[in-house]
Amino acid sequence: MNRKRVLIIDDEMSIRDAIQIVLNDYAFETETAANGSEGVERLKQQTFDLVIVDFGLPDIDGIEVLSEAQQLHPHAKYLMITTSPPPAQGPFKELTCLKKPFSIEDLLNSIRELLS
Repeated sequence: MNRKRVLIIDDEMSIRDAIQIVLNDYAFETETAANGSEGVERLKQQTFDLVIVDFGLPDIDGIEVLSEAQQLHPHAKYLMITTSPPPAQGPFKELTCLKKPFSIEDLLNSIRELLS
C-alpha cells in the first residue's frame, strides 16, 4: 500500500502532535515542522502529497510558506489551518481552510476531499 506523505507545519506543538497522531492512526506517513523556515527546508528535502500549514506562523506566515511550497511541489495538495479568517483574495483564495479549533472529523473530511 502506498501511504500518503503529509507535512504538518504549526508552531503550536499540541496541535502539531495531535494532527500527527490522528494521521498516523489513519495510515498516513507524517513529518512535522515547528515553524515556516523548518517547513520550507523539509519541502526542499522531501516530497509530500499534502502540506498542512498554519496561517499564523511566527517567522514566515503561512501564505509565504505556501508560495514556496507550490513552487517546489506544484502537484501537492494544501490545507491551511488558522485562527483568523482565511485570505479572501490573491492566489490562495480557493485554498481549503480549517478554522481552529476544528474537529478530527472535519480534519479527516478535508484531507479526504483534497486527496481524492
